[in-house]
Amino acid sequence: MRKLAFLFSLGLALQPVAAQAQTSGKLDWMIGRWTGAGTSFGAPSQSSLEVAPALDGKFVELRYQLTKPMSFEGRAYYKVKSGNDWEARWFDSRGVIFTIGASVDGKTLTSNWGSAETERGRTVYKLLDDGKLEVVDTALAKDGSWREFARQVFTKAK
Repeated sequence: MRKLAFLFSLGLALQPVAAQAQTSGKLDWMIGRWTGAGTSFGAPSQSSLEVAPALDGKFVELRYQLTKPMSFEGRAYYKVKSGNDWEARWFDSRGVIFTIGASVDGKTLTSNWGSAETERGRTVYKLLDDGKLEVVDTALAKDGSWREFARQVFTKAK
């Protein structure tokens, strides 16, 4: 009986770890602190990105900060919807909240954000062969075309 109680308590203790692995598993390649440079709104940019399991591993939190050419910060909380499909909410320093529909394909996360009432955009996070993370932001223009407004390449901090 003691063995059964021990195994039961061990199972309860391991639940958050299992949940974390289940939620972040397909995004493990993004987990960590990243620093980057590129262009934002046509100007040279510098930024940072931190990706980590959050809230007992039920979510993956992305914390983005742009320091050049302007100050901007945003956070998103991603959760597995089913299979390779994810859902998230984005909050930023403009006071904007976006709903995100996302999908993971290997080492690429494609996030479609916004709505007709706000603005629509797409952010693609792609792990490159050299271990760097490329992030490309596009917005849907009034004519229906996608226009790139930011492209950054991040290096993982050691």
